[in-house]
Amino acid sequence: MKNNNKYKIMLLNMNSMLNHIHKYSIENAHPEYDVIMFDNGFSGLEYIQKHHNDIKLVATDIELKGMDGNKLVDIINSNFEISTVGFITKHNEINISTKYDFYRHLPISVSGMANLIDIHIKKDII
Repeated sequence: MKNNNKYKIMLLNMNSMLNHIHKYSIENAHPEYDVIMFDNGFSGLEYIQKHHNDIKLVATDIELKGMDGNKLVDIINSNFEISTVGFITKHNEINISTKYDFYRHLPISVSGMANLIDIHIKKDII
């Protein structure tokens, strides 16, 4: 959903520098996206609980502080209607029962990240 004419994208990764690089690359390539970053699964979930109607896409690492990405995605899928939820990670430990829309193994280029997010946003609005 658009909020202030921008689609909200949520990135979760323990590496805050990587989060900032991806935020910059996505917002620079696609000014219609507003990227929110978290390094902690519990903080991300708290934000989702308050703002889930505004979030269009969640991209999480598997390894996070507090709560791992698998658990976070399971909670999102069970409790919220967010259009696209997936993994961008260097880890391969995705739970077989976890439902997700995309999986991309790190590393990913700056332009590759922006394009990946754009593809998944546009598939739901076209």
